Amino acid sequence: MECSTDDHRFRQLVEASMLKQDDRVAAQSLSGVLCAGRIDELALHLDVLWIREDGTNDRRLLHLAEYNVARSGA
Repeated sequence: MECSTDDHRFRQLVEASMLKQDDRVAAQSLSGVLCAGRIDELALHLDVLWIREDGTNDRRLLHLAEYNVARSGA
């Protein structure tokens, strides 16, 4: 799924250290791919997190160097 940076979910990017399990987030990769869901697990020492994607409940690994992450109110 493609998304513009005008998307309202990316107005409040957060530092990884401020995230916690079960936070609802939206993430956009540097190439523009958008995914959203709840944080399932954090491994900040590895600079990664796993989310359960909205809609499919699939578990997705996000490398924080490759994604901009924002808390999502949805």
